[in-house]
Amino acid sequence: MRKARSIFWVATAIILLGFPVWAGEEERGKGPDPDKQLERLAERLHLTKEQQQKIGPILEQKVQTLQDLDQRLRTYHKEIAEQKKSARETTKAQIEAELTPEQLQLYRDFREQKKEENVSDKRGKGKRQKRKHHRGESEDDDDHQKEKPE
Repeated sequence: MRKARSIFWVATAIILLGFPVWAGEEERGKGPDPDKQLERLAERLHLTKEQQQKIGPILEQKVQTLQDLDQRLRTYHKEIAEQKKSARETTKAQIEAELTPEQLQLYRDFREQKKEENVSDKRGKGKRQKRKHHRGESEDDDDHQKEKPE
């Protein structure tokens, strides 16, 4: 019974800490050190020298692959961010081209107001208040709906 309890606690610790930690993953952002991973695996799994010689390159290849993928992901994120910015700017220009001077001023005022609301939302409005606003329950609803000139 005592042995079963010990196994239970060891298994629970491994699950809670996660296999990457058990296998030797380093702190977030620094990336894994394949030599340390191999050392830990060899110790915990009682790997033979032959197994270590085969597993070492596998771990090194994994690190290189993950680094390459991380770089591709960063590049991809930048490209997508640029495309989104361009789409927003194009849409804004197309809308502004269709507006009268009075409507254009109202549109720009509206955009400025939304910008200020977004800044204030980021400065501490709770989720509850944001949801209330998005459902149309805010107290100053009438202020948000300006009449369009005809």
